[in-house]
Amino acid sequence: MSDISVVGLIMEASSTMGEAFEQLQRYSRLAADYGEIEAVSAFELRESFGRLFMRMRAKEPSAVRPLIEAAFVRLTCGPRRFLEEPHVLSVQFTYSAPQYRAEYDRIFRCPVRFDAPMNALELHPDVASWTVSSNPQYAFSLLTRHADTLLSSLKARREWRGKTEKAILARLHRGEVTIEDISADLGFSRQTLFRKLKNEDTSFSQVLDDLRRKMAREFLLGRRTSVNEIAYLLGFSEAASFSRAFKKWEGISPSKFQKRNAS
Repeated sequence: MSDISVVGLIMEASSTMGEAFEQLQRYSRLAADYGEIEAVSAFELRESFGRLFMRMRAKEPSAVRPLIEAAFVRLTCGPRRFLEEPHVLSVQFTYSAPQYRAEYDRIFRCPVRFDAPMNALELHPDVASWTVSSNPQYAFSLLTRHADTLLSSLKARREWRGKTEKAILARLHRGEVTIEDISADLGFSRQTLFRKLKNEDTSFSQVLDDLRRKMAREFLLGRRTSVNEIAYLLGFSEAASFSRAFKKWEGISPSKFQKRNAS
């Protein structure tokens, strides 16, 4: 988690696992967007019959599953680098086991239960007192000040633009996305979405264009995705259409952009 988020860096600069979990609850919105639980922490600690669980607050729409699984994997595997014994005793998911069920056992290395009442990690009862301090302690206050600034910025983000972006992301890989599609997903008419975005000094086409441009840059800088794959992921009908759009955004082709930023 420390490779992808300031939240992970803060957790690893905490003195104990208990403090690290507190910081995760405080800053979870900076690590990932879990949709319906924007106003509260994505995680909560809960005791049940003498067992300690870290529960994901989100309900289980299919779009959130990858985020839940990614968070659980990072929270399980990351601390293995500095903890002397397993801190996760079992894992629970509310949905049914997929065909690649064995992968969960390989990764989590503990009992994994599907069709469970909650999405949760069962933690060792004494884990809160275990020492972390994987990153220098002096970095803790620096990182938390930075995270507070990011969190304030996130809270101030324009509401309907953000919701529109999330709805677009859920559909983008299926092909061309229209304002009719997104307004229906958000539960109101095309005209209503048009008006809401206009009140935030933007438009649907601008939101879609900005999101595609941002994602295209990230994919190309990551250097793990081909131009054809990026075109598909961004909803373009063919690679040539994506290349034309990218050249309009950046003034150069996707391949030249990668070469220029190779360092």
